[in-house]
Amino acid sequence: MKQNLFRENLRKFRENVNLTQKAFAEQLGINVTTYRNYENSNREPDFDTLLLICRKLNVSVDTMLGSTSSYSNDLIKLCKLYNTLDSRNQGALIERAEVLLELQDGRIKYSSLQSSKNSP
Repeated sequence: MKQNLFRENLRKFRENVNLTQKAFAEQLGINVTTYRNYENSNREPDFDTLLLICRKLNVSVDTMLGSTSSYSNDLIKLCKLYNTLDSRNQGALIERAEVLLELQDGRIKYSSLQSSKNSP
């Protein structure tokens, strides 16, 4: 395993979902000291634990191990912003993103969006 890349990615993806080492270790069902050893490159997780880590962080094993290009800074920033919102506002963000896609694809025109905003 590429220890430095794994360690860096593990920390980065855990922080992206706003979890402490202790909270994430609890989600994994492992001792926090064991988890800290993963992030400090003192120990490697077994295969089943690696799969669980990736599943919990919603990251592929390839990405976690540094075999593919990592996420862009903009995507990481968007994920952090999304994770700080409450569920109502997360839904609103998704709805707005869908509208932006429709605008981008030309399925709706900006002028019709503006006129619907001015309607009661």
